[in-house]
Amino acid sequence: MAIISINEAAQQWYVKHSILYQKIKDGHLTLSVRPDGTHGIDTSEMVREFGEPPKKKPLKISIKKIINPSINTSKKLIFIAWLQIIGSLIFLSIMLMSLYFTHVQGAKLTAIPGLLI
Repeated sequence: MAIISINEAAQQWYVKHSILYQKIKDGHLTLSVRPDGTHGIDTSEMVREFGEPPKKKPLKISIKKIINPSINTSKKLIFIAWLQIIGSLIFLSIMLMSLYFTHVQGAKLTAIPGLLI
């Protein structure tokens, strides 16, 4: 297969350069010499290590994209405050349920998998 630069490999496989350098350092990938004398990675090694290159860029959602930048700062702060209030209400609801089951009912509340109380 073809030998491509580290930059090209990072772009085609949507992998950070630092990960590629770490894989080279750890011996999972080897550098090959290209016809022009520069070093690169054989695409067959990339396929072996990471699988076929993705057809589309992986979806990354950040809070910055969810909160529209065109909205003024005060509206953003109100939105974040509401999120914090909702989180607090959920936490308090869980704590009240825990108290109800342990003290009023006299039963022990069993842990729900994935939920820390």
